[in-house]
Amino acid sequence: AIGGGSIIDTAKGIALLATNGGSLRDYEGLEKIPKPQAPLIAVPTTAGTGSEVTKFTVITDTERKRKMLIGSVNIIPKIAIVDPLLTISMPQDITMSTGMDALTHAIEAYISLSGNILVDAISLKVIEIISKYLRKAYFNGNDIEARYYMSIAATMAGICITNAMVNLGHAMGLALGAKYHLSHGVSCALALPYAIEYNSIVLEEKIFNIAKALGEEINGSLEEISIKVVNSIKKLMKDVGLPISLKEIKGASIEDIPELAQETIKIKRLLIHNPRKVSYED
Repeated sequence: AIGGGSIIDTAKGIALLATNGGSLRDYEGLEKIPKPQAPLIAVPTTAGTGSEVTKFTVITDTERKRKMLIGSVNIIPKIAIVDPLLTISMPQDITMSTGMDALTHAIEAYISLSGNILVDAISLKVIEIISKYLRKAYFNGNDIEARYYMSIAATMAGICITNAMVNLGHAMGLALGAKYHLSHGVSCALALPYAIEYNSIVLEEKIFNIAKALGEEINGSLEEISIKVVNSIKKLMKDVGLPISLKEIKGASIEDIPELAQETIKIKRLLIHNPRKVSYED
């Protein structure tokens, strides 16, 4: 599989059906694939999804108008070849959406209830790298150093979510992506600052560490640092041309909120890893 996240995810779907049969819908959810997929070599040409090392594939179900998340250790590629030179031709919109996807992976893995000390260390390094190099890669795609660090950060973040899972931001992102036909990176990035804001009250020391990794001063109260983190993420999004509000999404309406909330709450397999319990009312 040579390409971006969609290409690698498609190959995962093909490879798992080659050995397990049936329909991809049969495997929606976590650890429902009994046999290892056909051996797969993944060569990413984007820097964001980390699909080359993850146990996940996201497949759009056009009939049900939803994005299916399939996760199993039986669909992790056998080999990942990560060459930043293959990412140089990425256009700016793909650079920003995939880069923000990797940042979302790192932050959600770091705050996940299923994390561990190794994931924590790697995730914080990924946050630091992306906050330093995403803008450089976005504004100058020929910056080899920036492309290198974004490529390795994406793969590192993929390792993190395979071990610690994602949570609220991705649950919201899957609902947004299916409703408005947004790329996975854009939809998850759109949800990220609001998910962090919601979770910040229980993050305590972790919110200070995220702020430090983002390059922010860490003087102040928990509430003040939380605001710095949210604003820092929003500024990065603005700098690379991403929307930071549903108001900026074509076709979005305030009347959609109940439906989006309902779709988010259905994704319990992700919400169980969130550090703060989430309800439909929230």
